[in-house]
Amino acid sequence: CQHGTVGNVVRGEFVLQSTNHGKPVYKKSVQVNGLDVMLYFWDERDGGSFSGWWFGPKVGGEQVWAYHPDKAMAPPASGWKVPYDGPVDPSFIIAEKPGHGPENKRSTDKDKKEEEKKQRAQEEEAKRKGLEDKKKQLEDMRKRQEEEYRKRQEEQQKAEEEAKKRMEEEAKRRQEEEQSLKVTVEQRRQEQKSTLSIRRVIQKVRAATPENIEELEKELQQTLDAELELCGSQKQRMKEESDKGLEQARTRIEQINLARRKELEKKEEEEKKKREADDRVKQLIQELANLVETAEGAAAKLKEVAVQLEDNSEFSVADVERTVQAVKEQGLDTRLRTKACTDFILQRGPEMRDPVPAMPGQTVENKPALLKLLQRIYESTRAAESTIVAATGKKDFAARRAAAREKTKEMQATFNKYDKDRDGVLSKLEVIKYSKGEYRFNVPEDAMTRIWTHLVEEGSRGVPLDRFHCLKVAIGTARERERDMQRRIEREEKEKVVSEMKADLQETVNETAKAVTESEQACAKAEDRVQAMQAKAKTMLALDMLTLADEADEITREAKAAVAQARKQVESMGEGVDKRFLVDLKDFLSEETKQLEARMAKVDARLSKASSLSTRFRDQASKKRGAELEKTRTAMMKVIRRCQSAEGLSKEQLFDMFDKNGDGEIDESEFLQFFQDANKTCNEAKEGDDSGSAKANAEESAGAVEAANSAETADLPADALSRLFPNYVDEGTTLTREAFFRMVRLYFKVVKDTFLTDSLSLKESTTVRRLEVGEVVEVLEGPRREEHTSVMRARVRAVRDDAEGWATVAGNQGTMFLREGGGLFKVVKETILTESFSLSGSNETTRKLNHTSRKVKEGEIVEVWEWPKKGEIV
Repeated sequence: CQHGTVGNVVRGEFVLQSTNHGKPVYKKSVQVNGLDVMLYFWDERDGGSFSGWWFGPKVGGEQVWAYHPDKAMAPPASGWKVPYDGPVDPSFIIAEKPGHGPENKRSTDKDKKEEEKKQRAQEEEAKRKGLEDKKKQLEDMRKRQEEEYRKRQEEQQKAEEEAKKRMEEEAKRRQEEEQSLKVTVEQRRQEQKSTLSIRRVIQKVRAATPENIEELEKELQQTLDAELELCGSQKQRMKEESDKGLEQARTRIEQINLARRKELEKKEEEEKKKREADDRVKQLIQELANLVETAEGAAAKLKEVAVQLEDNSEFSVADVERTVQAVKEQGLDTRLRTKACTDFILQRGPEMRDPVPAMPGQTVENKPALLKLLQRIYESTRAAESTIVAATGKKDFAARRAAAREKTKEMQATFNKYDKDRDGVLSKLEVIKYSKGEYRFNVPEDAMTRIWTHLVEEGSRGVPLDRFHCLKVAIGTARERERDMQRRIEREEKEKVVSEMKADLQETVNETAKAVTESEQACAKAEDRVQAMQAKAKTMLALDMLTLADEADEITREAKAAVAQARKQVESMGEGVDKRFLVDLKDFLSEETKQLEARMAKVDARLSKASSLSTRFRDQASKKRGAELEKTRTAMMKVIRRCQSAEGLSKEQLFDMFDKNGDGEIDESEFLQFFQDANKTCNEAKEGDDSGSAKANAEESAGAVEAANSAETADLPADALSRLFPNYVDEGTTLTREAFFRMVRLYFKVVKDTFLTDSLSLKESTTVRRLEVGEVVEVLEGPRREEHTSVMRARVRAVRDDAEGWATVAGNQGTMFLREGGGLFKVVKETILTESFSLSGSNETTRKLNHTSRKVKEGEIVEVWEWPKKGEIV
């Protein structure tokens, strides 16, 4: 499926999950965005439009991705709608995975049928049990209902007797109350009638208008006189309501009168504003009319000026130009005046529209006038543009006509200049003088014969004026023939010289090609060396790999130098060529250079690949060198800690064992000598220890305390130690006391929460603080066995807050609390390695920082010498 969203969801492998509605359900082998992807069938229980095969995160869920209406036992291979309500996606294909052929399919179908049969049997058994349970429930319910019915019958009979007694008493009481109620109801009915009559009139008074207020006041007074005494207990209330209603009516009448006065004043104000706006619009329309008249006058004047180009029989070219210039100036003036009209409309247009909508029966006066002015502006603009366009066309015609007249006059003057005998024709001698005088060209005899044959009529003495232009053409043709003959001679001479120069250049090309061939050979040599290195990478030592990489880089540099020399020769092939022939030799040089540059480009690509392989090989060597050094360092530290633990040495005492001459520094020979004597010395010390205790130490520490593991003998070749020694030297060639302490210090990482106490003994110690998982501690003493509990403990200093105390390394049941590690950091983002802590300072300090720092790349491992601390923000 190539759909941008659904394709990423449904593409993948699906396996049989279960069944639904009698057909299999498939599930994608991996989730997408935390959701399952299911392929299932849904029958027609929710309608025919929902029946078919679906893709969704849940069987029967509301979210779906694709749909197919087919009702087959297996999902269809194509014809899927993506999304479910979209068109059919032809790229959506379901294919059976290889290995799931017909045999597997038959087996799957058989399993499906058996599973369906088993499922139907389970459903029938569940249905039978459900019917039996329901039947039992109905029987119990029937018995409960009969018992409840009997109790209700007894309670109902008793209740009926009590109710009959109460009804008799109630009937007697109601009869007495009805008698008194009739009197009360009649009084209330009369009160309500009177009250309603008064309130109806009050309501009419409240809705009174200035026109009927007096009449309604009289009606209210009459109604009060007739009905107020009959209101009974509502009399006072009706009096108050009538007074209040009358007061509200009078207030309302005052508000209506005030509103009417304001409306009248507003109407008068609007009429005044409309009259003022109408006057303003008329004034603006008059101003626009004046501008339109000015524009129409300019257009008319433009037409008058342009008409002059039509009557141009005697115009010279200068006259035509002056007239055209006048048309341009007048056209510009017309356009400016027309633009003034349109600018006026743009600026004052909103003010010129009818400011107030016309009232019914009123006529709109300003709009028709404005429309007429707009029509006049349009017509004036169109007329001016038409005049300008027509004048432009006439200008070309008039200019050509004037130029033709002047040309004719010039030809007449030239003809008269050389017609010395004034006979109206030019003789052969006069033609020769004309050719020399005008073109500095001597007419050859054969050319003169052709001229006389074609231009001079039989019996005439020369070329007449009406064929003078043909004479000019004939002389020009003869002159071009002479020049063409001269150019051909020069071309033949040039081709001969170019041919000789090509032969000389070919030798240079051959020499350059030889240099390119040599560069290709050097490149092939570099490739052979690099490829040979790759085959040896797994078996060689890092030092040998680096030596081989240096040799390959040297060969590659020589090959690059050969390529550079060949390219220099290619670039210099065109040097020294006469500039007169450089254009003729350009194609030759370009073709030869193109072939050589193509060969050198291939060589560059091959050398680039060889350099990349060499760089990769060097990186492999560096990684291998790091691994070898780490292996040597691990073995070295095992020996040091074994000896330190065996003899119970402090760091100072251990340093003294290395420093044989006691000068306070360890040179390389002392370093190597220690490891030569280490096994013998430590083993002798070990023989005096309790072997059972050592074995217990090794088992209980489970490899976390390397000092207890004395059974292992490290393989420490002298050359490996010699390569490792310079990595611990700060400056010079010796190992200082501080650098030695940094080398042998041991870090443990907390892998399970434990406590830091003030003494080795657990019974007699006091808790300093809790050590949490992930913390790093430096070992100051130990590890040592605690006598009472037989656990391994060490005196440590917490890196986080410098808290010191004793901590359990390993429990007596093998539980590890501290493991060796934590002193190495892995680079997760590229940064710089500097000589000092501070990154800020003067410009000189910054310059030194740029020159002395190097980048540490992502993935590199660095050893912590000083733990993190906050510095100044740069």
